[in-house]
Amino acid sequence: MITGEKTTNIEDLHDEILFQILRFLDGPALATTSCTTPRLQKIATDHDLWQQLCLSSFPSLRQSSLLLLQLNSNYQSFFSNVYPFSVPNPEPVGSDDAVKKPIGIFCAIDIHHKDDLIFSKLVEINLRSQSQFQWFLSSPFHIDVYNQLKQDEREHAPINPISPEELTLSWIVIVPTSSIRAANLSSRRPVSINKNPYTEETNIQFATVIGDYIASAMVTYCSETMQLLEVSLNMKGQDGAWLNGKDTLVAMRMASEGKRIGNWKEENVVVKVKERYWEYEKIKKEKMEKRVRIEWTVDMLLVLASVFIFFGFTAHVSYT
Repeated sequence: MITGEKTTNIEDLHDEILFQILRFLDGPALATTSCTTPRLQKIATDHDLWQQLCLSSFPSLRQSSLLLLQLNSNYQSFFSNVYPFSVPNPEPVGSDDAVKKPIGIFCAIDIHHKDDLIFSKLVEINLRSQSQFQWFLSSPFHIDVYNQLKQDEREHAPINPISPEELTLSWIVIVPTSSIRAANLSSRRPVSINKNPYTEETNIQFATVIGDYIASAMVTYCSETMQLLEVSLNMKGQDGAWLNGKDTLVAMRMASEGKRIGNWKEENVVVKVKERYWEYEKIKKEKMEKRVRIEWTVDMLLVLASVFIFFGFTAHVSYT
């Protein structure tokens, strides 16, 4: 007589073993696991598990104890905001609602080459005083992260040769107000790569469209020295001009409150994000060309009007 062997399934494992297994999952897989059984849901939504996932995915967050304290309430919610791509709400956000004074703005920047972390930096824009906040609102928004590193940090931070197309950039903007607002303003994968034919420098652009605005991050890499030369972010409008701090807060609010789609491991979603950028560039180019044509037409009409006035005046003088 053959007796059936007792099978062991995942539910028979101890909670601690399950916890250690779930540590190896990424965010989407962990979220899916939490939707299976009540027991797995309890373990998969563990605070420590999501904290570890956030800090391993975005190492720059570790550089501020104040920020970690503010994020401590719900790492799972934070991850669900910054891991997928943001699709801003079609309805514009009122500027008065968006520019309520925060204590500051945090930018968490992490650059990976394949699976290797090659750059990690947390930048805080201090807006605690009213004068700092007013200056921020009226000034062009531009963050040059790499220039904020000390010279000795640059000299002792060599990296291996990289392939620009295999870089991924995460640029999370966090605005702590009465609640944490956060969004990842990077396309994660490059939207354009331009190598200077006269130097060894390569400009790698990451960009995300936010309504009528665009968040553009630039990474400049020198293949000769194998060093990053620049890591910067700015916000622009369709006229190509930099946004000031006030409009930037509006764009950040739109990004943080919009719905979320996919992630940077889904190739079809990454392609859509890149297509949105080039569609935006096409519309911007058409608007600029139209404006140039209008300005040219106005200039020509002014020239013709001046010519008619001149000859009319000349004829009148000759007649009299």
